Amino acid sequence: MKVKVLVKIGHRQGLMGWDGERLTVGIDAPPIDGAANKKLVEVISDRFGVAKSLVQVARGQTSRYKTLEVEIAPELFRKLVHSLPQLPRQDTLL
Repeated sequence: MKVKVLVKIGHRQGLMGWDGERLTVGIDAPPIDGAANKKLVEVISDRFGVAKSLVQVARGQTSRYKTLEVEIAPELFRKLVHSLPQLPRQDTLL
């Protein structure tokens, strides 16, 4: 399933919230040589309870707005995101 993500570099690591369309994820790794993307995959795989190999950055490798491909059942995804704080919707074109 495709998951849109907004990455916040330099924030406490973990899922920060859901705006109804996109997850906001804090990452404490620098965006150098793919370190932030690697940490993002670790955070998502850990929180969703799936192997890291089941999480891939599909779009936005160098952007803070990313699309991930996560192999997770849609009903489990909905359950997880609805347990997160609700954030205001981000006004973006992505």
